[in-house]
Amino acid sequence: MNVSRVNVRLIMFVTVIGLLAFYFRPLVQSVLIGFSATPRAVTARGDLANDEKNTISVFQEVSPSVAYITTIQHVRDFWSRNIMRVPKGTGSGLVWDEHGHVVKKRIKNKRNNGTLQGIGSIIHKIDLSAG
Repeated sequence: MNVSRVNVRLIMFVTVIGLLAFYFRPLVQSVLIGFSATPRAVTARGDLANDEKNTISVFQEVSPSVAYITTIQHVRDFWSRNIMRVPKGTGSGLVWDEHGHVVKKRIKNKRNNGTLQGIGSIIHKIDLSAG
């Protein structure tokens, strides 16, 4: 017998065994492990605590004024030379007034003598009529 034929047969045998093991895995697991879970009954937990109610009410009051912010950068594709808009970063901000001014914390990770510095806040104008 040729050595290459033996290698091909061995590879085919191992592949078939692997496919059968993958196909029958749930059956093998249930036999070997013997795991049988029974679902628990769900019981009512009662009324919420005062601090939980307060957290929920604060969230419901301020959530309409929170803005999700995505910054976009323009990148030129190396091969086609097309310019694409690619997300650069995300964050959140606070809608300050009905004119659409958004205040967000601006953090620039600049290393200055081994320390990180944060730089102030920044105000943006958005279109609130867009939804």
